[in-house]
Amino acid sequence: MLSRIELSRAVWRARGYPQRILVIDDRVPNAAFGSGDGRMVEAVLDLSARHYAVSIFPTWGVTMPSDLLISAGVAVIEEDLADHLRRPEISYDSVVISRPHNYDRLFSTVLELQPRAAIVYDCEALFWRRLVRLADLATTPEEAEALRAHAAGMRQLEETIALRSDALVTVSGEEAEFLSTVEGHCPIYDILPADRNVNFTPRSFADRRDMGFVAGWAAGPTSPNADGLRWFIAEVLPRVTRALPWVRLRVTGGDVPPEIRALASPNVIFEGRLADIETFYDELRVAIAPLRFGAGVKLKTVQALQHGVPVVSTKIGAEGVDTRGIPVMDVTEDPDAFAGCVVTLLTDSQAWNERRSAIARLLAAWHEGSSGTPWSDMMSKVLAGRPFARHSVLL
Repeated sequence: MLSRIELSRAVWRARGYPQRILVIDDRVPNAAFGSGDGRMVEAVLDLSARHYAVSIFPTWGVTMPSDLLISAGVAVIEEDLADHLRRPEISYDSVVISRPHNYDRLFSTVLELQPRAAIVYDCEALFWRRLVRLADLATTPEEAEALRAHAAGMRQLEETIALRSDALVTVSGEEAEFLSTVEGHCPIYDILPADRNVNFTPRSFADRRDMGFVAGWAAGPTSPNADGLRWFIAEVLPRVTRALPWVRLRVTGGDVPPEIRALASPNVIFEGRLADIETFYDELRVAIAPLRFGAGVKLKTVQALQHGVPVVSTKIGAEGVDTRGIPVMDVTEDPDAFAGCVVTLLTDSQAWNERRSAIARLLAAWHEGSSGTPWSDMMSKVLAGRPFARHSVLL
């Protein structure tokens, strides 16, 4: 009978000795969860399609991978990470770590047990900027001071990550520009979080009806999504319903916090976790992104545009989206103006069709090839630079 090591090596020979990549994130990515999961799913699928052997270590505990990931041959690591990495048959070519708390906790373990692996940091957002903006919304000086102190520590960590890593991926050109000011930073790749396989939804204005808010709720009742939804329901929705009593806001996402679900009404419908997001977008006239704090490109905004749905957003909700100067979104912080834009797009077919045409022009511009480097291309460049000396110098 073959030993575990012999069996592992036999499988590797049968697969043609592909290069191995380990992804460390909070959970096994699932696009239905929101919170950046859809983007990570696309990254993993892109790497797998280019014949990398991808494994995932979820720091919050193992969940069943989606059929997409299973079909792509993605493995999920269920044992303790250190135990896994020290196995003699395990040798990763690259380890991708997403989110600063995972990097802070596990970087040293990865470096010690897989010293030849290229360490890539997935910067889905600069967390310190999110904390600074949250401090601006604090209700007491003490809360604001605590948040700004937390932000200062997080900024130091995120700048250190840019020094220690072998490469860093951002979704925002603005955040890539900031990180490039860190003296001695690693190579930075700005990858647009847009899935080329998303379909521009076909239904006409007359066949659609509702507003939609695509949200993930993993961060709980104090998240940017929760704060934004509260603000919209309190400040904007009453202005919309005065003009359109029939209007419905459909909110997606599973595991909605009870405090947020309590906001349900005939005008606010919680849909739960959706198996088919394309059908959902095909039923909407308007998508909203009423976020008041956060950082990085908001995937819900990019996703709505890719599905051809006009967006009304705050500045934070629209942040980092490269519109190429094409008028594809209404962006405002004012509740009256926000409501007015929503009402126009819900009722004026000409305005709606003009906005759809503008979105189509933007998507064509994005797909002309000047909007970023795919994950697989980035990885091939990073791995071509081995062996690495950066870690031994910095530690």
